[in-house]
Amino acid sequence: MGQSWFDGCRRVFSGDMTAFGGHPLSEATSARLRADAIASIARYTPAMMIANAFNAAVLYFVLMSTPMSEKALFWAFGVIGFSTFVYLRHTRRGAQKSNSASVHAIWRACLNAFLMGCLWASVPLWFFSGETSTAQLIVVCLCIGILCGGAFALSNLPIAAMLFATPVYLGSSLAVIRSGDGMLLLVAVLLGVYMYAILRAIVVHALQHADRFAAQVEAERVAQTDWLTKLPNRAAFLHAMEVAVARQKRYGEGFAVFYMDLDDFKGINDKLGHSAGDDLLIQVADRLRSCVRDLDTVGRLGGDEFAIVEANVSSPLEAAILAKRILKAFGRPFELKGADVRNRVSIGIAMSSVDGLEPALLLHNADTALYRAKNEGRGIYRFFQPSHDSQTQERNAFEEDLRQAIALDRLQMSFAPVMDVRAKNVASQVGTLHWQHETRGSLPAQVFVPRAEDIGMSFAIAQVMIDKACSMLVTHPDDVAVRLALPAKAFTDAHLYHYAVGQLEKALVSPHRLILDVGAPVLALGDFSMQNLLGFKDAGVRLALTGFGTLPLPMDALRDVCFSHAVLDEELVVDILEDSNSASIVRRMIELGHDLNLRVVADHVRSESLLVWLKLMGCDEISGNVASTSRLLQDLELAPPVAHARVGIAA
Repeated sequence: MGQSWFDGCRRVFSGDMTAFGGHPLSEATSARLRADAIASIARYTPAMMIANAFNAAVLYFVLMSTPMSEKALFWAFGVIGFSTFVYLRHTRRGAQKSNSASVHAIWRACLNAFLMGCLWASVPLWFFSGETSTAQLIVVCLCIGILCGGAFALSNLPIAAMLFATPVYLGSSLAVIRSGDGMLLLVAVLLGVYMYAILRAIVVHALQHADRFAAQVEAERVAQTDWLTKLPNRAAFLHAMEVAVARQKRYGEGFAVFYMDLDDFKGINDKLGHSAGDDLLIQVADRLRSCVRDLDTVGRLGGDEFAIVEANVSSPLEAAILAKRILKAFGRPFELKGADVRNRVSIGIAMSSVDGLEPALLLHNADTALYRAKNEGRGIYRFFQPSHDSQTQERNAFEEDLRQAIALDRLQMSFAPVMDVRAKNVASQVGTLHWQHETRGSLPAQVFVPRAEDIGMSFAIAQVMIDKACSMLVTHPDDVAVRLALPAKAFTDAHLYHYAVGQLEKALVSPHRLILDVGAPVLALGDFSMQNLLGFKDAGVRLALTGFGTLPLPMDALRDVCFSHAVLDEELVVDILEDSNSASIVRRMIELGHDLNLRVVADHVRSESLLVWLKLMGCDEISGNVASTSRLLQDLELAPPVAHARVGIAA
């Protein structure tokens, strides 16, 4: 019984809203709610101090011609001096809201509220008895005003409001009762009614505020949590880095940033499907959690990229201990679809003590170290070394060259026609990006785009491609579209969909005239790319599923995204006339594509015989050398396309 009573008192005086009938909260949410209550009190502190000083001055002017004038002057001088001191200190410090507050902070707030309440409780006890009815009325009004105003200012912390209001109420009631005036006893009764109504309203307000605050915290948690792994997402991780930077600047606590990605995630997605890839990411997140301490932060940055902020480490030797622990944990196989699958992880590490104190710079340096680890063997860790790493210098030079090339419009796009086999006209144009380098000549996209993705310039490349596509569409008939293969990682940028749709609107081009290739690298990014894909679908931009015929069909994406085209895998198309297996696969995939209401596209068609075969199989569109001129299609005497005909190689 005694322990239960003690626990109840502890909950009441720690600001725990369950003591007043509220819903239980996690400790992290409770700490944030306590911090919010402290911040709320701090916001009202200047106004409270002004009110205290003004009320003290009014009291003195009322009593200045009475025998109590000297005592009133002493009391008013003390209150005005104290209020001025608190006001100036608060305004100099400014608003310093914290994300959490301890129970001790609540205790201090409660003690301060109680002492202030006792100070004002002394007013009716000292100055009520023996005064004129006018003075007594003003004293009562001052006490009621202070009681209501103080309780309102402390309303987010009910126990503090109670500790402030109770002494004021008791002091006022006792002074009225001591006067012996029967009519004034009604004032004591009214004070009791007011006290009950105020405290009741405060408790109800505090409970409602706590529920709203908890819902807001939960919404923030969901917005900053990766839906698949339940780890902090990129935004939340960057915030954790900012907190770590602030702690180092204030307390000298160094930290390390780990940047990691899986060495064969794409292979697992291709072999076992995206559901197995998702399961792998969940298991990876669990293993990383098991390797770190509670004060460290593990986050998922996108796709198979993870990062860690290891707090309170000052030397590479300490960071190396965690890196070795992670590599050891990844030495055990993962269980995927009933089979043991091994997948290593590569790690890049940057130290805040030597590699910078800007979150973006530290993450970039850790990524650079990761790039070096993958080049030197994979499944290892490497520290960032700016002075000795020639690859870093070359990478930086490449980034500078690419940024300059974008600024000087040296990235050009050529277009090749995609022919509609049945209509025998141009259905769309395939855009191919190349870089007119000053010293290296024309560089194809496959040479520089992967490197651009590694240094985080995917979105910049995508912007260039979208801009040039819009410029081309403006000069072509409305029935001609452009098909683009944007960098996969550009689909993780939340601005991609908005930028593309905005540029189309600016050029007065229908979104239907833009077709974007979506392959396994894009789909492997999961939720990071799905938001953009759904946005494109809603806007009317068409999407083409590439690699059709060699990769597991992404059923979720087919259902949610609604592709318009299916692009046959290049290797299958090239081998059709030489390999009967490839021919059978292509025939089946064309049939499947039509069953799914997709227009089937074959790229890299280089011979008339291949064109004939694809037309007989019902292929809808082709690109390649044969497709470069419509005359060949016009001149070819072909049989009508039969979508489900079973024609062999000889056809």
